[in-house]
Parts: sequence; C-alpha cells; structure tokens
Amino acid sequence: MIITRIKEDSLRDMMLALGCIHSRSCNTNKCPTGITTQNPARYKALDIDDKSKRVVNYQNSTVKHLAELIATSGLKDIDELEPEHINRRVNGTQIKNYAELYPNIKSCCLLGCNNIPENWKTEWEKASAKHW
Repeated sequence: MIITRIKEDSLRDMMLALGCIHSRSCNTNKCPTGITTQNPARYKALDIDDKSKRVVNYQNSTVKHLAELIATSGLKDIDELEPEHINRRVNGTQIKNYAELYPNIKSCCLLGCNNIPENWKTEWEKASAKHW
C-alpha cells in the first residue's frame, strides 16, 4: 500500500514535470500537451530535449530532498527507513505514523483463531469464502 501510493505520486509528478496539465484526455488520443497521444500533429508540440531536462532535474531534486529527510531523521541510509518514521495527518488534529496505520501482522497468524491480532478480529470473524 505504501509503496503503491509512493509510485502513483511519483508517476503523477513525473507527468507534471513533462508538462501534463491533467486535462483527463489521456485515453482519447487528444492530449493537448502531446504527452499521451499517438497523433503526430499533437505530439510534435512535445519538446523532448526541454522536457527530458525537466524530468532529470525533478528526479535529481527528489533524490536530494529524500536524502536530506533521511539524514534529518537521524538515519544513515534509506534502508533504515521504517514505517514508524513516516507520519500522516489522519484528520485536522490527529497524526499517526505508518506503523500505526498499516500494522504488520505475524506470519501465519490468520490460520489459527488464537493468533489473530486484536484489531483484525472483528473483520476476520465476518469474512467468508462463501460470500463477498
């Protein structure tokens, strides 16, 4: 979930670095910026040399700032980053870290009724392979 969200945000940001204006016409072959089209009249407007530099600059900046965040967290390497290091505002006044929001469960704990985590029990008891 966390990795998927990061990938989605990264892809969206790369599209913006390319010049995407979110016209929501990607699947129509009428992208006004020429990014998501096969129409030669439209993609000729896409300046590859300029846009590639923008994407490289964006990526380099992202990596630099991530390294700064890792360092200010007191970590020496990104491999040390754990879910409890990342905070998310849940609502206006409440902040939780990712370890709280997306807790890990022990391997095979759902196979036996005695090992189910407390905050999963209600949903697990309702679950059935016979109906959705």
